Order: sequence, then structure tokens, then C-alpha cells
Amino acid sequence: MLNNVTVVIRSVGERTQNACYNAIAEQVVKENIFIVNKTPFSEAVRENFKIGIRQNQPWTLSVDADLILTENAIHLMIEAFSKLEDHYFMYQGWVYDKFFNGFRTGGPHLYKTHLLKK
Repeated sequence: MLNNVTVVIRSVGERTQNACYNAIAEQVVKENIFIVNKTPFSEAVRENFKIGIRQNQPWTLSVDADLILTENAIHLMIEAFSKLEDHYFMYQGWVYDKFFNGFRTGGPHLYKTHLLKK
């Protein structure tokens, strides 16, 4: 169970919000998971960053409530991001797009928390 990442689920009432939360709660301690219900989107992003900075974990993950993460996805993202050079600010995951029947970049955004203030 990961305890070094803050996860913020951005929701505007998606029917998948609970499934999204449950998939994340299998990977991250529950006290590090937050749900933000703000519009417009820019306000949700701003609140996401505020929570990440306040929680002060090494990583801040932003997930839209219509995404269901696969088992171990967060650990794999952190592992991949950790291998990149220090100047990278954000790592974006991959999603399976059922409309295009394939994988594409998109979905969760993993940030280095110490860079969020910038």
C-alpha cells in the first residue's frame, strides 16, 4: 500500500466516481485520497495542486473520476517517473480508449509535488 503519494480525484458527478475511488484505495492509503468537485476545470486543477502542496508527499496524482486504474498502476507510474531526469514536472499515464479500441496517452497525471508551486 503506497503512502508516499497524494491522489486527487476530480469529479463532476460521474457515475464511475466510486469505482475510481475503490481502485485507487486498493493501491494508496485512504487518508491520502481526496475528491474535488469544482468547476470550471481550472478551479479543480488549482484545488488539486493546493491539496498536493498541503499534503507534502513526494508525489501528487490527479485522476478524473471517469478513469478506473488497473491494479498496481500507481506504483508503475511512480516507478517510470522516477527513472526520468530531475527536470520533468509531470508524467502522464496511458488509457485504453474503448471508442478507438486501443491505448493512447492520457488519463492520470503524476506530479513531483515539490514543483507544484512553480
